[in-house]
Amino acid sequence: MAIGGVYSIGLSTGAPAAGAPYAEIRATTSAIVEIAITLKSATPSAIGLIRTATLGTSLAANRFGGQPEDPSKTPAAGFVANGWTAAPTISATPLFLRQIEVPGIVGTTIIWTWSAESPLLVGATATEALVIWNFGVGAGSDLSLTVRWGEAFYTSTPRFSSGVQIPQNEF
Repeated sequence: MAIGGVYSIGLSTGAPAAGAPYAEIRATTSAIVEIAITLKSATPSAIGLIRTATLGTSLAANRFGGQPEDPSKTPAAGFVANGWTAAPTISATPLFLRQIEVPGIVGTTIIWTWSAESPLLVGATATEALVIWNFGVGAGSDLSLTVRWGEAFYTSTPRFSSGVQIPQNEF
């Protein structure tokens, strides 16, 4: 059994145009338990969480690896990207996992959570990711974004159909 850890990363995003990504969450063995989003400017924003149709091509400078919450753990395999040479895309008929429209009030905060027993799995393959998306008709606010996830460990008795498990004592 290979045990992973619990990781967090906080970063800022730019203010995307309509129909564009704020950030992309990547790692095949990651299970999300929390995403916190805070508006940094007074711009009404339409923010959604959706799976990508195609992955973005991000530069190393725009990839932020999760920081282990237990400093004895290894660095995260997963990362969050906030800039691309080729942005991720979503389906032409999008089905969002979460979405919200918020007023343009600096400091407006949204927190999406999933339990450790039923986290949001990022993807089953290296070609899958999650993206925070501006589904509005205009540019969105720049955001302060925090993502918290567990990196999987595998056993012969998975709690999830994907075989991904999160250490219970770490959440």
